[in-house]
Amino acid sequence: MAMVLPDRLAGSSQYPRTMAWLSIFLCGAGAVDRLNAQTIDSGYVFAGPAFVNRLDGAGHVGGGLDFRIAPRLDLGGEIGALFKNDVGILASANLGFHFFTPTHERWDPFVTAGVSGARISGLGGFYFNLGGGVNYWVTDHWALRGEFKAYPGGQSLGSFAELRFGVTLR
Repeated sequence: MAMVLPDRLAGSSQYPRTMAWLSIFLCGAGAVDRLNAQTIDSGYVFAGPAFVNRLDGAGHVGGGLDFRIAPRLDLGGEIGALFKNDVGILASANLGFHFFTPTHERWDPFVTAGVSGARISGLGGFYFNLGGGVNYWVTDHWALRGEFKAYPGGQSLGSFAELRFGVTLR
């Protein structure tokens, strides 16, 4: 059976874009269903300074959640507020890799990479983010957290980096 397209979509650039979004939605539904079977591995809050380019001297506070998808691999998301003469937002989706199994070691070094979007003072940008840090587990349920993250890209905001300090809970 051949698929018949409405005249307004046939031959337009709208059709491939619509099909791409539909594919992402349908594939994403399976991914969300798989995440429903996962539990939250940890949550964290952080604060720290941003530096370089337009965000030099800005403050960043926020929090995030990580879902364990393999013994040392997390899928996470975070959201935070940027402060520099105005208030903005920065949100990220990340994959994190832990070098040790966190339940057996006090020191828990990790690396992370993902995608981010930011908006402040009418300027915005999309980024890849790359970073690394360490959790020091004071007890089985909470840790001190230190992290460095770089955000290359960013269109009108430009690239920037940040140091973050906080607490992780599990």
